[in-house]
Amino acid sequence: MRLLCTGSDGLVGSALRRMKTEHDVVFSRRPFGAEAVGCDLTNREDTARLFLRADPDAVIHTAAF
Repeated sequence: MRLLCTGSDGLVGSALRRMKTEHDVVFSRRPFGAEAVGCDLTNREDTARLFLRADPDAVIHTAAF
C-alpha cells in the first residue's frame, strides 16, 4: 500500500516518519524539507502535483493550517 503523510514536520507526522513500516510512504512537508516532498497544502496546484506524484492509496493528514 502506498501512503501519503502530510505534515511530517509536526509532532505526529515526525513520529510517523521515524516508524518502520512495510508500506511505501511519501511524506510531505513545507517546501525545502529534507527526506520529503515539499508542498504548500494551501496552494491548490501544489497539492494536485503532490497527489499526482505520490499516487497514494490512502492519506494520513497530520498537517495543520
